[in-house]
Amino acid sequence: MEGTLKIVMRNEATALPRILRVVTRQGLELRKLSMQPVGGGSSLEVLLALNSLDVPLQLVRLLQKQVCVASVDVLDAAQAAG
Repeated sequence: MEGTLKIVMRNEATALPRILRVVTRQGLELRKLSMQPVGGGSSLEVLLALNSLDVPLQLVRLLQKQVCVASVDVLDAAQAAG
């Protein structure tokens, strides 16, 4: 099973590498990544499927502290699939 995060962040050149660095420093592996522009392209909606069913609250808090991040949500299996 996988845990899925939905992150909305500014569309900046260094935003995605910074987010992925935070995830890997928490010892989690990325299983799947998808992203799409929102807000006319000024923001990105990123879905990260991780190798852990339970996404650590510490990871969510660390991601929320990133300047480029507008929101972080942990999705359940039904939300992630649809």
